[in-house]
Amino acid sequence: MSQPARAAALAALVLGSLATGVVASRAQDYRLQDFDCLRGAAVLVLDGRDPYDPPTWAIATGLPAAGAGEARRGSCLGRRFAYPLWTAVAMVPFALLPYPATAALWVALNAAAALGGTLLALRAVGGPWRAAPLALALVAASQPFALTVWSGQIDGIEAGLIGLSAWALARGWDARAGTALALALLKPQLLAVTGPAVAAWALALRRPRALGGLAVGGGVLFAVSLAVRPDWIGPWLDETTGARLAIARLLPTAWGFAFDLTGNAAWGALLAGALTVTVVRMARGHAGARAVPAGAVALAAALSLVVTPHAWSYDHLALAPAWAMLVARASVATGASRAALLATTVVVASALPWSLYAVALARATETWSVLVPVCASLALAVSLAGTDRRRVVRARARPA
Repeated sequence: MSQPARAAALAALVLGSLATGVVASRAQDYRLQDFDCLRGAAVLVLDGRDPYDPPTWAIATGLPAAGAGEARRGSCLGRRFAYPLWTAVAMVPFALLPYPATAALWVALNAAAALGGTLLALRAVGGPWRAAPLALALVAASQPFALTVWSGQIDGIEAGLIGLSAWALARGWDARAGTALALALLKPQLLAVTGPAVAAWALALRRPRALGGLAVGGGVLFAVSLAVRPDWIGPWLDETTGARLAIARLLPTAWGFAFDLTGNAAWGALLAGALTVTVVRMARGHAGARAVPAGAVALAAALSLVVTPHAWSYDHLALAPAWAMLVARASVATGASRAALLATTVVVASALPWSLYAVALARATETWSVLVPVCASLALAVSLAGTDRRRVVRARARPA
């Protein structure tokens, strides 16, 4: 793609994201959605108040005090802010702006990050620019993208950072890759597998810059949060390992799916372990997994959504890099393989998430939606390993 074409594409992405934010902020009252929970915590930080103090959190988020006997709105459920304090600190700029401008900018940022991360992931595994429109269309029309825009969640930024990390690793920029992944700790449960996997890879292959970027980025977030409020960790852990963990049986993860099937969420450990082993065995022939683990980052992100005890279907937007890599593999395949990969990608990224969301609305539970990251991880593992096998065959067929 020429330089003018890239500039035009970037301008279109930015303008489209801004338009999305403006339209969404006019159609939705984000004071009643998840965005207000994130912004509300930032307001408390600015005022020097504690977002992990239950009465303070209840008042700040517009919820009735405990025992008031009033109905509570759907967002901000929980006695305290459910994210690390560094997430609230990162949201401070959005606390300085009034509604609806602040909501419009937040939604625009998430849309731009998700689509930008999609493009970066596509290029990280050698996907051609001609495949970009399909990858972007699949993500923009996806169920988790729609829910993220509607709720004002943070998952677009998560997808962008995962895509950025994969792209940086593909270019050999290990420190930047680690830093991007550290910034994704804004929602740490989505890195349940990704963070440890990248750290283990960096240690095993003696690539200290990736580990250093991850450690420095995470250390800065931690230090800033401690400087703002040194005593936040205990109350936050109490919230995330208490009330929040108790609803894991209702969520679209291995734990929720296991509870739905057997009545015992503990069976989720078996499901998560079996899937992880299967994906690792399927993808271990991926030649790039050692030298350029861009595909491994997207695989780990997909597995994280299955393994974590707390994720909703809007969190599946973190699969955008994996979907982009599937599009990239399909675009360089030929014949029946190309058709099969394209069909699989459309099913995994579009038909399956929307169908399972319809099922969730009918059943009043999202547990079956765990099949979205399960199928995405399996499809990507197969495509990565298959591509490398084809490279080996072609290499052996060349004359000496």
